[in-house]
Amino acid sequence: MLSLIAVRVAQQLELRRYGEAVSDASADLVAALAAGIALGALFGWRRSRALGNDWQRGVIAVLGAVGALLIAFFFAIPVHHFFGLPGLMVLAGVTAALGIAGSRWALRGSTPP
Repeated sequence: MLSLIAVRVAQQLELRRYGEAVSDASADLVAALAAGIALGALFGWRRSRALGNDWQRGVIAVLGAVGALLIAFFFAIPVHHFFGLPGLMVLAGVTAALGIAGSRWALRGSTPP
């Protein structure tokens, strides 16, 4: 989502300077989506290290990757379509806040009472 914001800001600057977008940003967006998937899988794997079973950790990592895809396709695209760049910035803040809260919740749940 942050990469989409960066690409859109760069395109807006090109529109102001040249009157049209002069660069193709599709490779940047695909690379950012792949990075988001990898980051979701990494965080899922890392946060589930208290589990002794690697299979369960792998399933949680895959769920993190699928979650990154779901956020991209079902939240970021419609928000960008209807609300533009300001909507994406709000969505990025909301998802960051939810990610921090979820991470704290996972850490609190993984410690023994």
